[in-house]
Amino acid sequence: MNKIITLFAFTIVCISIHAEAILDTTSMESLYSKQVFYSLDNGTIATVSNEDWHIAFATAGTGAAGSAILLNEATAILYACPFDTSAWNTFDTSGYKNWSRLLNSDTTWTNGAFNAYRGAASTFDMGWGILNPANNFWTFGDSLYLIQINSEFKKLWVVSLKSGVWEFRYAN
Repeated sequence: MNKIITLFAFTIVCISIHAEAILDTTSMESLYSKQVFYSLDNGTIATVSNEDWHIAFATAGTGAAGSAILLNEATAILYACPFDTSAWNTFDTSGYKNWSRLLNSDTTWTNGAFNAYRGAASTFDMGWGILNPANNFWTFGDSLYLIQINSEFKKLWVVSLKSGVWEFRYAN
């Protein structure tokens, strides 16, 4: 038994000698102003400003994971409009400060700000639209949004998602 324990201890020591700790650092800068893309094999791959984007569309994953739309809360404010897509041409921002402000989930990438109402209407409700399993899993947008970027406002309609291709409309 002593030989087995000695052999086991020797094996552990040999393995730990060959394991090499790699110390590396990267910075997202103050107030997380940068996005850092990091590879365990190659270190920091890229660093980009968090000011360079407003919304992000997920194109990978199945089900809900493939239909997430996130908001860059550092550069934009998102409001849920109280009317449906039939109001696209007559979009009215009166009283927008009383509309619900939407935020990304703080626990999952699957629920971006545009997915805040996921599941409210049905199992197939993605928040911004309704998934139609009878139509090749095509998701049709049923909501309008108001995005504030600095002092400018944009109306936005996520029209559809099919086979990883997003269609959306926006205008001042």
